[in-house]
Amino acid sequence: RRPPRSTLFPYSTLFRSTVDAGTGSQARESMDFICISSVNKKDPDVVLTADRILYIESMGNLLKIHYLSDEAKMTTRVVRNTLKNLAVLEHPDLYRCHRSFVLNRRMINQINGNSNGYMVKLMHVEDEIPVSRKYAADFIQMQNADRTSYTR
Repeated sequence: RRPPRSTLFPYSTLFRSTVDAGTGSQARESMDFICISSVNKKDPDVVLTADRILYIESMGNLLKIHYLSDEAKMTTRVVRNTLKNLAVLEHPDLYRCHRSFVLNRRMINQINGNSNGYMVKLMHVEDEIPVSRKYAADFIQMQNADRTSYTR
């Protein structure tokens, strides 16, 4: 039996209503929810918006999902699944930087190292996340592309 894959809901399917303070009109803002399922059916799914995920760490057949809680504090949930089963990796803000780590590109604060391997410091996280040599070239190319798109 194959384990369940996590689900990436389309941008247009889930909405949050917002009220404009100036006009009082209500607008619908699409949100990008990510659902990470557990192989163990008794465990609840983890459903988060992509911008709250800091990074995901794989430890064998367990995933440690590090995310921002409603109080803007780092919180961790453990789910029985593997990175191989994650459809989350298809999300543009989430990047697999190591065989055991996926990080949120929008949360990068600092990058240290060289082409033999980088260490990434994320906002709200004390530990550094490794970028392996296998992913180093793509990672730097992605970061350079992000910088040029912000400066235009």
